[in-house]
Amino acid sequence: MTTREDSRAMSSLDDETTRPDHLAPRWDTAALLLIDLQRDFRTVLATDAVSQTTPERLSDLAAIGVQLIDVAGIRVALGPSRVAH
Repeated sequence: MTTREDSRAMSSLDDETTRPDHLAPRWDTAALLLIDLQRDFRTVLATDAVSQTTPERLSDLAAIGVQLIDVAGIRVALGPSRVAH
């Protein structure tokens, strides 16, 4: 299946099948990453706000483009007007 066909197939799925727990059985990780690379997702993980992480898991997330930042760094990046008090 080509990249364009992947996109079409993914966009044709109904809402029920686009939940992550429904995607795993149907799409391998490489296909999901290929589809996601076609979109402009900006994802951040607040590293000091999650538990049960390992260096390997964090490395895997960074490898697919997730920015690993602590909460203080996220607050600075958002700026004072976008941070709830």
